[in-house]
Amino acid sequence: MLKPESMSRLVIAGHKEHMQQTINELHQLKVLHIVDHAKNELADIGSPYEKASALSETLIKIRSIMTYCSLNRGSDAESPDKTHDKLSHDKINSRLQAISGQIAGIQESIREYQSRLTKNNVVLAELRKLEDLKMPLEAISAYKSLVYFVGYANDAQSLHGRLQKKGWNFRMYLSQKNPKLMALFIESGKSKEAAEILGQSSFSSLNAALLEELEGLPSKAAEKVSKEILDCSNEAERLGKELAQAGKDNMEFLLAAEKYLSNELEKAEAPLRFAATKNAFFVSGWVPAGNISHVMNRLEKTLKNKLFISFDAPKPKDDVPVKLNNKKYAKPFEFLLDLYSLPIYREFDPTLLIFLTFPIFFGFMLGDIGYGLLSLGIFALMKKKMPKAKNFFNIFMLSSVSTVFFGLLFGEFFGAEEIGHFELWHILSRSHDVMLLLSIAVGIGIVHLNLGLILGFFNERKLHGLKHAIYAKGSWFILQGGTFILIADTINLISTSTLLIVFGFAITYGLLIGSILILLAIIMLIKGEGIIGPIEILGLIGNIGSYSRLMAIGLSSVMLAIVINEMAFEFLHKGNLYILAGILLLLIGHAINMALGWMGSFLHSLRLHYVEFFTKFFHGGGKKYSPFGL
Repeated sequence: MLKPESMSRLVIAGHKEHMQQTINELHQLKVLHIVDHAKNELADIGSPYEKASALSETLIKIRSIMTYCSLNRGSDAESPDKTHDKLSHDKINSRLQAISGQIAGIQESIREYQSRLTKNNVVLAELRKLEDLKMPLEAISAYKSLVYFVGYANDAQSLHGRLQKKGWNFRMYLSQKNPKLMALFIESGKSKEAAEILGQSSFSSLNAALLEELEGLPSKAAEKVSKEILDCSNEAERLGKELAQAGKDNMEFLLAAEKYLSNELEKAEAPLRFAATKNAFFVSGWVPAGNISHVMNRLEKTLKNKLFISFDAPKPKDDVPVKLNNKKYAKPFEFLLDLYSLPIYREFDPTLLIFLTFPIFFGFMLGDIGYGLLSLGIFALMKKKMPKAKNFFNIFMLSSVSTVFFGLLFGEFFGAEEIGHFELWHILSRSHDVMLLLSIAVGIGIVHLNLGLILGFFNERKLHGLKHAIYAKGSWFILQGGTFILIADTINLISTSTLLIVFGFAITYGLLIGSILILLAIIMLIKGEGIIGPIEILGLIGNIGSYSRLMAIGLSSVMLAIVINEMAFEFLHKGNLYILAGILLLLIGHAINMALGWMGSFLHSLRLHYVEFFTKFFHGGGKKYSPFGL
């Protein structure tokens, strides 16, 4: 429970003619975490089997189809398919060809409609700009003897007069609503000079070439294009549903084929992870110690004792993969450890401790019967709707139970300590016993940090020996003991009548003993952790103080709830429409406060574990156990 599962190194060697059968057996066993071989002077890396390339190509096609059809690998992908054992690469390719043709045809039609949609949307945008221009669109055409300018110019009306003075043959359309909008048609020989005149009026052209195939007035053409856009959109939507349906119709086959090909490809590429010579192969890896005998018996029976197989325990410097070994009730909290880092093989797995303390911290901060019961219902529903995130919601559900428990201790129901004229039973009142709550929070911090230091002591003893453990971790207990004696002596918590005369000063035993212990702890810290050790004393004080957030976050939550209640009840007492306002304030206010409570309690509970607790014992950086074939 408090440490990862024990591992053994497994070494397998044999003739190359037995490599394929060995790979198949290891893939079925799903327990060997292969250590990839690095090329050296003794052995090269093995070569993948010829079929690997073809398998990879087919697998890419299947995954592309699944992506196009918006198929996800849900729970169905995790369960064995009935047709799985009947599949083969040839059968998959044969059926995939028909499916690909169907999907490709639908996709081509979708792309065509999407292209038309894009073009029509651009055309419509241009037509909207020209709606006030009473000009037949037939006028916009590719002329041999004419050129046209359609766009905006400063004071288009004056342009008409200037062009008339030139004595040119031209036709100009002007908008009555927009004085800048214009369309000019002029003989091609005058196009350069006309462009210069328009340039003097800051002319900016529209993309009228898109409208050359349209007829009628811009407003009428816009209606027609809008209808085409709607038709294209509806048809594209229909084809999208047809594509999705095609995916659903073939989902069972596609999921089974993907699973089959993934397994076959993994086996075909497995030699890349093996060491190989001209005639022999060699593979090593890690297997849970409890599975060693089963693996060896299975290989020896299947390969008829034609393999060399050996196993041994991990050596101190081995990079052993980590397989967490937690009971079902604590397993969801591995999620929080994954967010941070896996433990290395030889250190403690803190999952069980997080299971014990995280809900307590969360409940202590949120601590309300109403919030806890409502949270429990919400997270149970979300777990049902999103089964893939069940571990995450299990954490919140257990934390919600803790919230109800502390709500009973604090006597709070949605921030209220009274319901009507009935006062809720409580041991502590968060709105009145603030200093007591602060003392409890700091006390929890001291216990939690010392638990981390105890684990750190055993970790250091395991990794670096007893002497280093005493210097690096035991010194903190001596430091705390000396500090306690000094404080106790200062406030006369312990009475010492005997005095010593040191350098002419009278010193009580308490002061002397406390000072000696603190000095001894500092010397030990320097020997264990170097000069940085004494500096970390301030860090320990900060760590202890950080647990005051258990009180502060909870206090802010209950105070906000009290304010919401008081404001809402003021509205309720006024009657009429104020009753509705009061109810809305209660619903919205408590919803926001509860959401803030979830976020604050979750994040600050994480921080107390990651920043304060883990730094006392946890190294992390472990490699996850990833067995071949799983």
